[in-house]
Amino acid sequence: MKKNIIIIIALIFVLQIAAFSQYYGLYDNNISQKTMSFIKSAYPNTQVFKLKSSKEGGYKVTLSNGAKIDFSYYEEWVNVDGKYNGVPENIIPRNILSTIKNTYPQSIVVKI
Repeated sequence: MKKNIIIIIALIFVLQIAAFSQYYGLYDNNISQKTMSFIKSAYPNTQVFKLKSSKEGGYKVTLSNGAKIDFSYYEEWVNVDGKYNGVPENIIPRNILSTIKNTYPQSIVVKI
């Protein structure tokens, strides 16, 4: 009976490692200059809180204000989630931003 319990615990442990091995942690000094300049221009008063790299070569950056940015392998941003604070207007394409401002003047974009 003890042997079965140990095997089950070991199996659960191995499955958890496999589930979380999709991403591995990085430090902000591993961020390229292009990516870091985008982060500093979009969110000048924040710092990188967490940085994870995916198997596909992109990264997921979490900032100190809770915003999350996904970058592709080519270091282009893919998704920006402002987490209720809103996405900076300087990264939203002008035609989309003007349409939103004209149609919904009181709203903010929280995810793009």
